[in-house]
Amino acid sequence: MMMIGSIATLKTDFMAEFKKPLQKILGEDATPNLSVWENVGKNTIEIQFWVIQNGLSRMRFSLTRMPGCCGILVSHGTSVGYDLRNKGLGSLMQNMKEWIARRRMVGKMIATTLEGNEAQNHLMQKFNWKRTDMFINPKTHNRIIQWEKHLSNN
Repeated sequence: MMMIGSIATLKTDFMAEFKKPLQKILGEDATPNLSVWENVGKNTIEIQFWVIQNGLSRMRFSLTRMPGCCGILVSHGTSVGYDLRNKGLGSLMQNMKEWIARRRMVGKMIATTLEGNEAQNHLMQKFNWKRTDMFINPKTHNRIIQWEKHLSNN
């Protein structure tokens, strides 16, 4: 698959693909948002997704191009409100991330999770992310799992 269209097209196509499934779970008053900042000259991109409902942020994630490599996106800042868990939103967000990555011609995604985050670690395994490392963050003393997923753009 080739990179398709402009950032405006990416946003429009994203909303066409995912707004109804989100509203089916969250209700019609849920407002999905997608912001994309791209600097072609510096080879950087930052993508943020979030949903506002009743004035509250309900779910979100960010994707950032890895500095020095346009073929890798770093997934970070993923969260779902506690009262919305176990409704399929984590799976929907994984599908969103991969959809965006494929549209931007990314070959690999990477992420980290806390070892104790059972819900996120379950999703990583469910969506065929490969666990590549575990280490203790010397600053926070948290046990961190490092993940990667190779994408097919065919």
